[in-house]
Amino acid sequence: MRKIVYLILGIFLVLPTLYANAAESVLDASNAYKGIVKIYLFTLDESGMLQKVSSGSGSIIDSSGLVLTNYHVVTETEELDDSVKNVAYQICVTADRDKEPDCSYTARFIASDKDLDVALLKIQKINDLNGLSSFSYLTTAATSINSGDTLKVFGYPGIGGETITISQGVVSGKSSKYNLDWIKTDADMSFGNSGGAGIDNNGKIVGIPTSGRSDMLGSVGYLVDIVSITSWINNNKSKGAVASSLEMRLSDFTKKEKELKATDVFNISYPSIKITKPSTWVFQYYSEASLVVEDEDDEDSGYLSMQIIKYEYPVDVSYIDQAFKANSLNMLPLINIMKSENVSIGGKPGKMISYSYSGQVDKEYIVASGNHMIFLNYNYGKNDKDKTKIDGMINSIVLGDYTPNYQNLTSYTSDKFGFSFDFVGGKWTATKNESLATPLGFVDKKTKSLIGAIGIEKLDAESKELTNNELYELAIQEIDGAKSMLSMMDVKYEIKNAKSYFSIGNVNNAIMIESWLSNKQGVSLKGRDYSIYNGDYKYTITLMLIGNIEFSAYDAEIKQLFDGFKIKDYVAATISEDILSYNNTVDDAGKGIFTDPGLGASIGDGSVDVLTDGLGVSIDSDGVNVSAGDLNVSIGDTVSVEIKVKDETMYKRLKGKIMIKVGDAGKAYYIHPETENMYFLGKPDDAFSVMRSQGKGIKNSDLERIPVGLANLQGKDSDSDGLPDSFEDAIGTDKAKKDSDGDGYDDKQELANGYSPKGKGIKLKLDDEFSNKKKGVIFLQVEAKGEAWYVNPADGKRYFLGRPQDAFSVMRNLGLGISNADFDKMD
Repeated sequence: MRKIVYLILGIFLVLPTLYANAAESVLDASNAYKGIVKIYLFTLDESGMLQKVSSGSGSIIDSSGLVLTNYHVVTETEELDDSVKNVAYQICVTADRDKEPDCSYTARFIASDKDLDVALLKIQKINDLNGLSSFSYLTTAATSINSGDTLKVFGYPGIGGETITISQGVVSGKSSKYNLDWIKTDADMSFGNSGGAGIDNNGKIVGIPTSGRSDMLGSVGYLVDIVSITSWINNNKSKGAVASSLEMRLSDFTKKEKELKATDVFNISYPSIKITKPSTWVFQYYSEASLVVEDEDDEDSGYLSMQIIKYEYPVDVSYIDQAFKANSLNMLPLINIMKSENVSIGGKPGKMISYSYSGQVDKEYIVASGNHMIFLNYNYGKNDKDKTKIDGMINSIVLGDYTPNYQNLTSYTSDKFGFSFDFVGGKWTATKNESLATPLGFVDKKTKSLIGAIGIEKLDAESKELTNNELYELAIQEIDGAKSMLSMMDVKYEIKNAKSYFSIGNVNNAIMIESWLSNKQGVSLKGRDYSIYNGDYKYTITLMLIGNIEFSAYDAEIKQLFDGFKIKDYVAATISEDILSYNNTVDDAGKGIFTDPGLGASIGDGSVDVLTDGLGVSIDSDGVNVSAGDLNVSIGDTVSVEIKVKDETMYKRLKGKIMIKVGDAGKAYYIHPETENMYFLGKPDDAFSVMRSQGKGIKNSDLERIPVGLANLQGKDSDSDGLPDSFEDAIGTDKAKKDSDGDGYDDKQELANGYSPKGKGIKLKLDDEFSNKKKGVIFLQVEAKGEAWYVNPADGKRYFLGRPQDAFSVMRNLGLGISNADFDKMD
């Protein structure tokens, strides 16, 4: 009887709670933020380590945890063929609008539609974490919101920090495009808002913010009208949820993230490593292979970062110097390694490598453990304020023993791309990569100084039509065009050997090019590319040799590698043209000098390579305009050539663009968008002079209507915010402060996300229509010091032409290739 009484009493005690949950499960407008989640997308990096790749937002639309979001928020594609990568989802649920969301959940995939840019996920509770089993949720509106109505936009934009961002606006109009209805609003939205929700005054979802359409970005925000996709939601929401193969790893990663928020000790077992931090600092755990420790409340703080690299063979201290160079391939020629000294880290032998890069001296600790290398990079902070703390963390490191787990490949076959490697012979260690574009890597077992990989590219129609000799010449010209750019950074780029037909395995039409990069300090990088154009794909076997060793020292290893390479169903090429080889005996200083009897001019390095009879020439050194036969021009004078574009059709297609002649050593020309003239851009000073001389004045208020391009910025950066000092002078920010307006976001970060770095929360008043009309124009700031900007026709953004080097960088990086035949139509 007592048990029955207790049971009845228990039921009455539980009922109010059940009914309370039921009553609160549908959210009203005041609590709508509780139905918004942050979604982190995870996938594997090239070496197979789990990493965050992006984030977005979503809305919970039923109590079981059904999440509505964008297709592009939950999808990561391969660059090679746009196939969908294997991914996993971490879900962060909002409980308090002023606190970070609770990232204690994963999610499973239910359905998606790329054309509609919509997807459904199902939240999953992680074992051992105190997550919810049922969720408060938002309902969708049955009818479209009206123009003039107010709405709120909820989400987790990257510029909004770690807490939810809520902005309010007015519906300013409607439109229909891509088989969807769209809501236009002046409510602030940014990247990361995607997949969130536009909520009406009744707390119902009326739209989904999206940045999936590049032509619908700008000062006006767009939301997909929820009514457009209601039928799709209803047709798919009952489908079963599919677990990712990465779900268990993500669950373990999430548990580790949660643990690190409550402890001062980072501890993993594979590899076995333990680090103890100061109690006021935080762990930033970005992937299974990386960790950063810093004081996030102090912008002058130092930091300690750790990167783990896994190898498919045991490593020891003897390989550390090569590992450092291999891990720095992209910038190796710019590095001066000053010292490599033996140290002990965490009880294991390691090295401390001191090096300079772009004038900055840096140090890195590296230690070998099992089949992993652990790289420790650090900064003591402003005026070395955190030296004691950083040194304390390094001294706290404990490295334990563990049983390495790796598998050496003796063979590899790609069914998708129809090639295979056989590594029998024991001279190579091969590793499978988690990348379609670079599926395989390998290293010589003897010294581990010769590393290689195979890369795959999809061919365009034009490349398929070219002969080996034509492809060979294009590749040589691209390298020649890059020489001048690298020489500005005191890096020498040389072609040492090349051949238009070369035999590899069962292939007889590989193109081989051997090139060397070296700097003043003698740091060198030797490379060989063997490119095979076959069917729809280009296969490139790349070998990189680090150090002062010749490829001839590895003849046996390279022969064994090539003997094991096969392309399935390959048909040997019929060679009907002369096999070209590179002549590297010509002195570089003698190239490009041209003498025209009609001009009496000898023009070499420092001016123009080729002149045409009858063209006017302006000489910057004395301002004199000369015509054919008038004057002898000395080597070193800066010369600008103006050419009238003859072909009206070509001009209309190319006006405003920078064209690079791929068949003429990479010579570049600016096609004026209004005058039908084109201008030769020679060396940096020439390019700078031409581009400024063709500029138009513009007020700052108009210039700020054009979005800023942030790629390829160069020059002194006093506050280390990624924006050079001269650039900051031009846009009016404080070059001594990373965060000019003190709102917690770096100046560059704000510009990238469409916000002004000169005022808290101010969104840039960008004007897409105005920008589109100004494509190809060079502007000079008349209200400043005449700083120059180029509006790139490809993306409608303005790029800074601060110094000659900046103008030259813009020219080379934004230029489009043009064949000699097409160029000849223009002049």
